[in-house]
Amino acid sequence: MSGITDIEITYSGVLGPRTFKRTAGRTLNAGSGGNTAWLWVSKQTARDDIAQISLLYDDEDTPDGWEKIAKDITKGSVEGKPVFLAVKRKGADEDTPSVVAIAIQHEDEACPGEIMSCGRAVMADM
Repeated sequence: MSGITDIEITYSGVLGPRTFKRTAGRTLNAGSGGNTAWLWVSKQTARDDIAQISLLYDDEDTPDGWEKIAKDITKGSVEGKPVFLAVKRKGADEDTPSVVAIAIQHEDEACPGEIMSCGRAVMADM
């Protein structure tokens, strides 16, 4: 199974780029009071596969080897601070597994099956 190579975030009714697919029916920021943020993924860009995904709060530094997706998930929210996605790519020679799917968890939902959580909440006590 091929891995996800790129991620895009759009707001409200804006569509993602042509080769991207929107994650099924769940927004990134339910309950934040901001613009509806949608996550789009692609397996068709000419980039290395994504190996890990995490969240960066407000002004946290982007860790070495990670890329920050520079679109605030909580854009327009009346409370809270900006939250961004960050990805770490696997190198061409690495044997690290690729991210092949993304499930969006809301509130106290458990991760289904063998899905690994990034362990950080969008609306964490900041």
